[in-house]
Amino acid sequence: GLNEIHRFPQGVVSLPNLEHLDLSHNPIESCPLQILKLKKLKTLDLNNTNILAIPDQIKRSGVKIFFDKKPPTA
Repeated sequence: GLNEIHRFPQGVVSLPNLEHLDLSHNPIESCPLQILKLKKLKTLDLNNTNILAIPDQIKRSGVKIFFDKKPPTA
């Protein structure tokens, strides 16, 4: 976290063995369905982002999601 990421980094989906993705404490605004391409992903940390909602497909994917709606802190 704390990298000032404003958009989902597209290159992440080309990491097929990625198991843990931490985008917390960044002003990222959306969680795209491309995350579903990460077949080995176990945890997704989206705490303290500007994301308003997680798509249902991602919620149902079996990935453990950490998510609260607090905006990122500087």
